[in-house]
Amino acid sequence: MSLTELGIQYASLHLDPSPLPGDERSCVFLSKRPPTALVVFVHGFRGDALETWQPFDRIATGSEAFREVDLVFFGYDAHYSNVMASSSFLYDFLKDAVAGPEAIVSALLPKLRADRSKGYKRIVLVA
Repeated sequence: MSLTELGIQYASLHLDPSPLPGDERSCVFLSKRPPTALVVFVHGFRGDALETWQPFDRIATGSEAFREVDLVFFGYDAHYSNVMASSSFLYDFLKDAVAGPEAIVSALLPKLRADRSKGYKRIVLVA
C-alpha cells in the first residue's frame, strides 16, 4: 500500500519518505541532520513495511529523540517468498548500511552523502 493510499503526513525532522533504492517495498526516512544512528524496522510474516508499524512511523519522524536518526521500514514479500530469500535481502541491506551508508543515501539524495560519510555509530534492528 502506498503512502498516498494510507493518507499519511509526516513531521519536518526527516525528509519525505522514499522507497529504498532497488526495493519498492521498503521505506526510508532520512534525517535532515547528520545522523548518528540507523533504526531498521522489520515487519513480521504477512505484515507490511509501514502498516505494521503505524502510528510509530509518524511518532518517530516527529520526535526529538529521533532527530539524528535515519529510519528504514524494511519490507519484504511475506506472502510468497521463502524465509531464506527474505532474510538474505535483509542481510544484504544491513551489510551495505554497515559498510557505507552514504551509498544508500546517494541513490536517494546525493547532497546528503557527505552527512553520512562517517557511517552510523549505532544500528538498531527492531522486529
